[in-house]
Amino acid sequence: MKNQSRSCMNRKAHALFFPMIFAMMLLMIAGPVYGADVIKLGAVYPLSGGVAESASYCVDGVKMAVNEINENGGLSIKGKMIPVELVLYDSKCNPTNGVAAVEKMLNRDKVIAISGDYCSSCCLAEREVSGRHKVAQITPVALHPKITEPGYPYMFRICNTMQMYAEPFVEFVDQKLDVQSVAFLAITDDYGRAAIEAYTRLFPEKGIEVWGVEYFKHGDTDFYTQLTKIIKKNPDAVYIVTDENAQNIGALSQLKELGFNGTIFGCSTYAKDDMIELGGKELLEGMYIEGPTFEMVKDKESVKTWMNAYEREFDRGANTFALRGYNTIELLADAIRRADTVKDTDKIRDAVASANLTDVLTGYIGNEHFDDNGQVYPSMGVIQYVDGKRVPVYWGK
Repeated sequence: MKNQSRSCMNRKAHALFFPMIFAMMLLMIAGPVYGADVIKLGAVYPLSGGVAESASYCVDGVKMAVNEINENGGLSIKGKMIPVELVLYDSKCNPTNGVAAVEKMLNRDKVIAISGDYCSSCCLAEREVSGRHKVAQITPVALHPKITEPGYPYMFRICNTMQMYAEPFVEFVDQKLDVQSVAFLAITDDYGRAAIEAYTRLFPEKGIEVWGVEYFKHGDTDFYTQLTKIIKKNPDAVYIVTDENAQNIGALSQLKELGFNGTIFGCSTYAKDDMIELGGKELLEGMYIEGPTFEMVKDKESVKTWMNAYEREFDRGANTFALRGYNTIELLADAIRRADTVKDTDKIRDAVASANLTDVLTGYIGNEHFDDNGQVYPSMGVIQYVDGKRVPVYWGK
């Protein structure tokens, strides 16, 4: 009897066990067909290293946008509100680390779109991976022209290229300043060399001579040797191109310490409030810098509302880098809603490409749509530090 009872119990257990396994298999198969319990968006930025401080504004903007989406219940996909999960990795502003991070978020985490990177060298490498996986990637601030060259349909950029910065800046110098010669101190990476390529071509076209280019590496703090060589040539202006806060202030301080009294130009990474906090307004006074669109639109009500929200959340002043990071998630969220899918990354990519940027992106002014290579055309200009404030002094097309 005991054996019969045990046999009966085994049959009952089997009868319950196999339907349960079958049901679990159905759930595993059916789950991805409908959607997901969470929408995973990737973000890859320098979270460590010399560039991390500047890049942290982009990361703040990304986090802020994701928080807002989730506070409003998530994204509506096929009538269901689905929250967003941010998958954030550190690229260290190093292409090898950036590629590894993107591979990881695509293969393991199964993100359906990517925000980043900050550094041009990383974007140039990472687009190979996101493109192979057919997942849209949007950089907020990387400037190397080749990032959005033909052949990379999944790579998008919501800022200008280095060329777009350089053209109105050179026009301004030619039309408004008494500068006949310029020398450069620049970071030796893809970003810095792209800047030098653009400016050393455009300045001579306006009759402004280039009297030298000196390079430095990430992490360098001593620029005296390079600056001494530049000052001996006695150019009318010196242009500093870097993307690390400490190097921005260090290079500028050492240039003035060595007695340079000419005009000083700077790249867009000087367009942040922390420059004043780190260097003081006297150090930056009179400096001309490439003008991000943000400086032209920051007094608009929609942008002021966003700035106030950013400052409440992160306890520091907002800037163009934070806004552009925020914009990447605005754009991806809009595209995912319109595509109405968390699975079809081709459809999401097409929705990104067809977005009306004026309607979707807070604070954007320029052409309303991406070109065929995923490039935008924002309005650009020049700004100057005057009494501790950044003042627009010229606006191009």
